[in-house]
Amino acid sequence: MKDLNQKVISLIDKYGNDYRSALRAHVNLEYFMALSPLRENLLEWYEFRRDASLLQVGADFGALTGLFRQRVNHVEVWDESEESLDVVRARFPEVKKEAEQPSASCALSLTSEPLEKIAAAGKRYDYVVCAGSLREPVSEWAELLKSLLKPGGTLLLAACNRFGLKYFAGAPRDSVSVMRGQLAGLFPGCEFYYPMPDYRVPSVIYSDRCLPARGELAGMHPLYDFPEYPFTDVGADFEAACEDGQFENFADSFLIIWEKGE
Repeated sequence: MKDLNQKVISLIDKYGNDYRSALRAHVNLEYFMALSPLRENLLEWYEFRRDASLLQVGADFGALTGLFRQRVNHVEVWDESEESLDVVRARFPEVKKEAEQPSASCALSLTSEPLEKIAAAGKRYDYVVCAGSLREPVSEWAELLKSLLKPGGTLLLAACNRFGLKYFAGAPRDSVSVMRGQLAGLFPGCEFYYPMPDYRVPSVIYSDRCLPARGELAGMHPLYDFPEYPFTDVGADFEAACEDGQFENFADSFLIIWEKGE
């Protein structure tokens, strides 16, 4: 990961914020996942409160950080790796080093301080976003994320579905994946959304109020990280899952929105 961070920083140094040119000149899936504007599709539609504070858990090459900066008053990016935070610094050069005290007008700050220590110090946020940054044991990580929210705050969490059909076809899973029932138990009352083909670069996001109709998913795969020789016909499998009312259990990834009580 350290080498990839340095390579991404080199691209940013060379191309600035012209990420499209960088990706055209350097065709590489890892660079695409780091720099593609399509990454923002996951939450571009969500209505954040402008006067809010937001904790982004996991630097993720700053892929969503620019979106958050446009939508809320203050964004804090956490990652345990300073090398990962360096990519965010490269994308947003106005960011101060963690050791420096940000000014009152600073809209973005970075930290590698352990999340447990941040929570113990009583720091709380209006939003906590965890996209692809789940840790084991998941139940303890979930409680930690909840503890970082202000009363009435909102958690937005995206994760790979352990039973996602594209993974049965041979696509690589995240290091930590979850199941729908598991998330429902950890975050009672949460709203479920289903980014397809996955949460990283979704082209459509379904919900329990709007599930895919017959034929909608037949041509969605293969895409990006899909295996060259899939083990199953994912389009046909999704068609069968939709017909049987099972799409929610076999969608490739989840996005949940959970609100903490007052």
